[in-house]
Amino acid sequence: TALTRREPPVSEVLFTTKRVGDYHYNLYVARSDGTGVRRLTHDECHYEEASWSPDGSRIAAYSWQPETGGWTTYILDANGTVLHSLCGPGWGPRGATWSPDGKHIIATGRRMPRQGGTDTTYNLYRFDANQWEIHRLTDDTVDRRLAAWSPDGRTVAYLRARSGAPGFDLA
Repeated sequence: TALTRREPPVSEVLFTTKRVGDYHYNLYVARSDGTGVRRLTHDECHYEEASWSPDGSRIAAYSWQPETGGWTTYILDANGTVLHSLCGPGWGPRGATWSPDGKHIIATGRRMPRQGGTDTTYNLYRFDANQWEIHRLTDDTVDRRLAAWSPDGRTVAYLRARSGAPGFDLA
């Protein structure tokens, strides 16, 4: 059995890189055969860990934005224009993955007291993709990272740190 749902052929690939003339890492797209490379972002920000929404209309990307002076995940339109941050400034959830219906995003974050939270480890958070609605999904006992939605959007797999031992397990 396949681990992911069967998807139509990819026409464009989204990636981050620092090309000649770039000061920061930027978002780029290219056709799946490697041709037609074009830069999406044209600002003074640094972008990493980008992913398409299921319908291809939006992008979630971990980014450093000079106006906030910090890292967080931002939602951009398909042309690279920043629409809004996933959450307020002060903490930086990363590794965003879209729900199959595109309504929610799961990301890893450590929301400490100065940011309005109580985390002592990295937890998984579910965000509404269109507004600042945040729900912590994990219990703050060990680090959790790299979430992936099931094809039907009802369950999530992720890596969980081993308690008292090095490494991670699939949960």
